[in-house]
Amino acid sequence: MARDSFDQEIWWEPRCGHAGLWYDNWTQLGALQYIMYVDHVIDGNFEDVNQLRLDGRWNNNMMTDLIGKNICDHVIHVIGPIQQTEERDQQ
Repeated sequence: MARDSFDQEIWWEPRCGHAGLWYDNWTQLGALQYIMYVDHVIDGNFEDVNQLRLDGRWNNNMMTDLIGKNICDHVIHVIGPIQQTEERDQQ
């Protein structure tokens, strides 16, 4: 239990987009598994943040479908674009 609350305080800075979509805190809001509605079904076809990009930009339609409009808007306005780099995401 203590580890779960500690993990929520670690923020993954998206660089190449390999942070875990559902289980890493890449949004600065906490891991999506903890902040999504209880009835939200995690789509196992999507595992990495990188999968939410299209042609180097956020795929707004896909993000809205997967994580909802409020979180999508937060990512676009607060996190901004993921820079294309081979550098691994960082805590």
